[in-house]
This record gives sequence, structure tokens and C-alpha cells, in this order.
Amino acid sequence: MRFTKSCINNSLPAASAALIIMLSVSAAWAGGPNLIQATDYGDINWSQETLTGQGPNLETAQQNLWKIIAGLRLNSRQRVGELISRSGHLKTQLQQLILKAKTIESPDLAGGQSAVKLRFSLTGAFVEALLAVQPINNVSRPPKIFGRPAGNPGPNGPMFMREITGLVLDARGFRVMPAINPQILSRDGRLIYGPGSVSRSYMVKRGLATYMPDMALAEAAKRAADNPIVIKVLDVDADTNTDLIISNQDADRINRAAKRHDFLYKCRVIIVIDQPGISAKD
Repeated sequence: MRFTKSCINNSLPAASAALIIMLSVSAAWAGGPNLIQATDYGDINWSQETLTGQGPNLETAQQNLWKIIAGLRLNSRQRVGELISRSGHLKTQLQQLILKAKTIESPDLAGGQSAVKLRFSLTGAFVEALLAVQPINNVSRPPKIFGRPAGNPGPNGPMFMREITGLVLDARGFRVMPAINPQILSRDGRLIYGPGSVSRSYMVKRGLATYMPDMALAEAAKRAADNPIVIKVLDVDADTNTDLIISNQDADRINRAAKRHDFLYKCRVIIVIDQPGISAKD
């Protein structure tokens, strides 16, 4: 059977129920420099922000990629499949993106058969499609206030703080469930970071945040650059283990820095997790 839009449509009900459970409960997690969630249908690389759908032929690989996409957690409240079920436009856009997914073949099936693998990016056109359904408000780029003051007083004059280039959140030990759009909250309930904190163009280019399995790798990553703020997460939301809770003091520290530097505006956020968890509501 050739892969068609109706073929994808027919797989959506399963993706919104049993397949979603499979993604959150039956998935295995691979170690190494990337945080990779392995499923029966392919892999989710949360560090590289890519999906790989796999099957014995192109049509099956496309259907499996669709199932993975539908089961992705969009945020602490929604799966992508739930958004698809309410938006015919989004469904059409994602169908078109799957048809354009890059094909990779590898001889890794039983008996030496060649499997078809499709690579799909969680940035770029995918984010554009989501934002067409759930738009975000434009935010102003903060002024960069660092370096020498106006009227340079000379080589021995006072310096302002170094540029803050990123944010690394240490969420190890909380069995965090990764999502496309996680949020950072203060202990007293203030929203510190989320889709409304960033430039639309940078969110499309980079995604809201990336997940990594190692603090040293995160602090050395290009995304965080050479002078990130490093903060220990205090807790996660009790329902889904997706949104991160930090101390009020650290929240104030981030807010002060974000007024002077553009690291949040540019989505330069990395979340470090060690053992992803299972949501109580999955």
C-alpha cells in the first residue's frame, strides 16, 4: 500500500491512545552524548531535536513516523496528537513534512533485510506548523548591557558584567518527561521561561530548549556558549514531570539577567536530565 494522507489519518486514533502510552511507558532510553528515546516505531533524539521513523518499507516508516509525532508531548498539558485532532491545517502541514522526510536505509533488520529510516527535524518547518495553530506574541529583544560603560574610561576603567550566554538547568534526579515546549516556573508560581519569552524566529531555528544527559556536555555546548547561568532545579510539576520548578532566588536571578542579555530571547536553554520518567497521567 502506498503512503497517502488518508493512510496517516487512519493511524491517528491509535496514536492518540495506545501509541501514546507506548511512547511514555514502553520506551527505552539510550546513554551516550545524546538523550535518545527508543520506541517500537523509531527514535526520538531530544539532544539533536530529531525523530527517526523506521519500517521495512517506505510506507511503514512514514506511518511509524506519524505515530511518533502524534505521541510527542507538546507541553505539560497536551500531546501533538491532541492538537492535530483539532486542526485540519496542522494535520495537512505535518503530512506534507513527513512526505519530505529524508530517507536513510540501513541493514539492521532480522535476516539482513534493509530497513527504511526517515529523519524528521523537530525545528524549522515543524515548529512553524505548530506556531500557525498556537501563535506566540512577539517579544522585544533586550538591550545588551555589558562591556565598558559609555565614554570608555580607559583600559583600567570599570567593567560591567560579562555577557550571559545561556541557561543550563540541572534537573537530574526528577525523572523529567521531555516536551517540545517545557516551562520554567518559580517556587511561587511565576512563569520564568516558555514560548512567550522568546523570539519566534529563534524558536523556529532552535526549538524552545534542548535536553542533554550530562552537565559537562551541556555547559560546553555551543547552544549555551561560554558563560551560561547554571541552576539546580528544585522540583517538577506533579502531574506530568515536564515543567521545571526553580527557587524564587534563582528565578529573580534569571529575570535580572534576561533584562540585560538575550539568552532567553535566543532560546539558549539546555535541560540536563538523567533518567526520564513516566507521567502519572499517561
